[in-house]
Amino acid sequence: MTCSLQAELTAYLDSELPLLQMKQVQQHLETCTDCRGTVELLKSTLAQLSAVPAFEPSPSLRRAVFAQLDRESESFWEKFVRWLKPQILLPSVGLVAAAVVVMVIAIRRPATLPRDAQLFELASNLELVQDYEVIGINSVEDLEVVKHLHELEEEQR
Repeated sequence: MTCSLQAELTAYLDSELPLLQMKQVQQHLETCTDCRGTVELLKSTLAQLSAVPAFEPSPSLRRAVFAQLDRESESFWEKFVRWLKPQILLPSVGLVAAAVVVMVIAIRRPATLPRDAQLFELASNLELVQDYEVIGINSVEDLEVVKHLHELEEEQR
């Protein structure tokens, strides 16, 4: 069968399709004998499956099955080979490579702090120094006046 609606026949029988698709499948079944045959086969299979009694394994059978699974657990080599699958290996290698690149960059990066403490102090207060230049502060005495300027403002109030 090569119909485009073949994949939707089971969903049609289970009434899982939207209403519009249900109607499309119904119209298609009126004209396609292959799909009608498939639907009839699926219906008879479902009817036969519903007649099969439910099976609940005994606790001893369950224990035996789980014990057998434990005995047949994967060997170290099988686990190792499973890790070599591309969907696991490639992202892992990518993460390791990125970590190595970050470490190399961090190790080769020179120190950004200036060696001279006064130069560092000047750089950290550069904006303040530029403001002092704008208002015309040229000496240490002028700095003392600015330092105590808030006291002068309090006296005037």
